[in-house]
Amino acid sequence: MSSAAPGFIHINQPSPPSTSSTPFDPAAFTLTAPSKTDIHASPVPAPRYIFTAPAVLGAPARPLAAFTRARVSFAYTPALQYDHAGLALLLGASSSDADGRPGQVGRHSAWVKAGLEAKDGAVWLSVVTKTAGGWCDWSLGALPDAEGAGAGLGREVAVTIELERAKNALLVHHVRQRGGADGAEGEEEGDEHKTLIRKVPWVFLDAEDRVVAEGDEGAAWVGAFAARPDPEGRAGEGGGLEVRFWNLEIAGR
Repeated sequence: MSSAAPGFIHINQPSPPSTSSTPFDPAAFTLTAPSKTDIHASPVPAPRYIFTAPAVLGAPARPLAAFTRARVSFAYTPALQYDHAGLALLLGASSSDADGRPGQVGRHSAWVKAGLEAKDGAVWLSVVTKTAGGWCDWSLGALPDAEGAGAGLGREVAVTIELERAKNALLVHHVRQRGGADGAEGEEEGDEHKTLIRKVPWVFLDAEDRVVAEGDEGAAWVGAFAARPDPEGRAGEGGGLEVRFWNLEIAGR
């Protein structure tokens, strides 16, 4: 894990997208995901808990109860099955950890990731959730016609994704500017349209009911990630997925 600018950390990145002479800027940055990187949990063929995806997360971990909204825009050109990127909300972090190690096995046993993902030659709006003690629940939705519906591999696609609290639920929105290209870089925020692509009803339940690991202190990490699972090993040596992000926002109360 590496430090970023105050308020952010980088994880799973041998070469973080910032240096002392070029401070990390959440308004514009790039993540490159090597082959065999993911955020995933699977019961077969044997239980696996994977958190190898490069990410930039707001730091330190903050009380989940304080979270209100997170948003990011990004663009990528998927080339392989399951190439994906977006926002991740990791539950079960301890805000008192001095070294803060998001993604450790045995930690963040509940999480939500949302963004774009390549599946069977097309690009989809994708949401994956995992409850403590459970496995991944994956959903896909089509992009609107004007924003890349049916886009195949090898074509750049841009999108804006938002996570928003609504009482006990987490709402995942696809955000578009009316009359403008989806996720257009540098576009001024104006008259926008939000489409709900997933409601996750358990995220903000009270501690006695919320589905998190025993010992959880009610804190969470949230930020942007990129992943190239590459299950068939087609990327070759050094074959990374580059994702351009801009306007990463994390809001709380």
